[in-house]
Amino acid sequence: MKLFRRLSGKTARPDSFFSYAKYAIGEIVLVVAGILIAVSLNNWNERRKDAASLDQVFTVIQADLKHDLSETNQALEYYERRQEVFDRVLAGALGREDYLENKGFAFLLIGYPEVSFHERGFNLLKEFKGAIPADRQELVGELIAFYTERGVEVSVDDKLRADDFMANFWHFKEQMPWWAEFIHDKEIEGFLDYALEDPDYRNRVATTRFIAYDVFVPELAKFEEKASDLLASIDAVLADN
Repeated sequence: MKLFRRLSGKTARPDSFFSYAKYAIGEIVLVVAGILIAVSLNNWNERRKDAASLDQVFTVIQADLKHDLSETNQALEYYERRQEVFDRVLAGALGREDYLENKGFAFLLIGYPEVSFHERGFNLLKEFKGAIPADRQELVGELIAFYTERGVEVSVDDKLRADDFMANFWHFKEQMPWWAEFIHDKEIEGFLDYALEDPDYRNRVATTRFIAYDVFVPELAKFEEKASDLLASIDAVLADN
């Protein structure tokens, strides 16, 4: 009994118990801290990977926007050069000699500059599954709004141009006896009587001008302005890496 009391008393000493408790708590704290550090490092690494992947998407969008701006600029320059011709036709200020000196005037309704926007980068952005860093969230939101709103506006107006072109093309092809010489040999004598005397031609020019200058060109100019701003923002983000 004495031995049991001695052993029992020894293991129950308060200083030994608290020493063990402090040691155990310390071990637990170290383990928890290690886990938290590991999780934190893993999260940081995942965020870094997500940011790098998102920047690769930005690089594709950057190339897309440069292509789109090139085509937009060419289209706007095309319409700027031809606006005076439209206005002179509608004002009755183009005579036979004017058409003969510049046969390009006769093809005002036959042809228009194509504008094809690239959306490979936007599609990648829509499919992006990673976490978007806080400093890129605003830019991502602007890009999504730009492609879903401005791109749609231009596409709708672009279809109007295509429909108008096809309506004129098939009308000339099916109704005008001078069409074969006009489209093949660029012979415009037969066309001149129609252009100078038939009000149908002036009406068609007025319609094409309205679609081009009152509908399409303003939307294209807005697209160019916003695309330029977004390109500058992407350049700034990528330059910070």
